[in-house]
Amino acid sequence: MHSSIVAMPTSYVDLHEAAFSGDIRTLEKLIGANGMCPNKPDHAGRTSLHHACMNGWLECVKYLIDNGASVIATDVSGCTPLHCAASNGYVETVKCLINKGNASVSVRSKKGHTPRYMAKSRYQTKVVAFFNEIENKMGGTPWLQN
Repeated sequence: MHSSIVAMPTSYVDLHEAAFSGDIRTLEKLIGANGMCPNKPDHAGRTSLHHACMNGWLECVKYLIDNGASVIATDVSGCTPLHCAASNGYVETVKCLINKGNASVSVRSKKGHTPRYMAKSRYQTKVVAFFNEIENKMGGTPWLQN
């Protein structure tokens, strides 16, 4: 008789994969039970929050922010999790990063691009509309124009 053994996720690669795939249970195990830091970057400088934001995993994003994930962490190109969510069109994730995580809408990548610019360049109209609402509430602040 053969018994199968399932390996328990234990590495930062597992943490990043869980965030990328929206696996909230694995995130809870690795961060909550195992005490892993959500801000440990991968080879490209992306944290678990970057990975969750790339795919719009809202519950994972909320969990990560609640457990110390940095909304200002930058990858090797200077992009924050807000850049990732905005460029991929995840408006609810964008709202969460700003409202729950207090992410800055004016942050710029190393190329000088704001999250609004990244959304606009990828035709993410719902995200651009949300940034336009913010801009209008702030009286047409020019730093959103990039």
